[in-house]
Amino acid sequence: MAIAANQPALCQLDGHEDINAAHGHIEIRRCVLSTCLDTLPNAARWQGLKSIARVESEPIVNGKVSVEQRYYITTLTNVASFAHAARAHCGALIVLALGSRCHIQRR
Repeated sequence: MAIAANQPALCQLDGHEDINAAHGHIEIRRCVLSTCLDTLPNAARWQGLKSIARVESEPIVNGKVSVEQRYYITTLTNVASFAHAARAHCGALIVLALGSRCHIQRR
């Protein structure tokens, strides 16, 4: 891909996938993180905001598959770090789920 000289900072889009098997079920978790905030309305209102992310969880229990997607805004820019923080529900510098569903801060 050619990058024009007037486009020094292109958006970063990274993905991460984990597969876990425990307690009689399998869960596939896919994370996608983007540093492109141009499409997020009023992004400046969140101090330190650096990226937006989506976590797709696909648990398979007794052969039945369900899919859930959650969207986040965060100060993290590394998709693996974000995926770990979202999975652990603790230790994130700041992870805020859109719709006030989750608010995690390092203590």
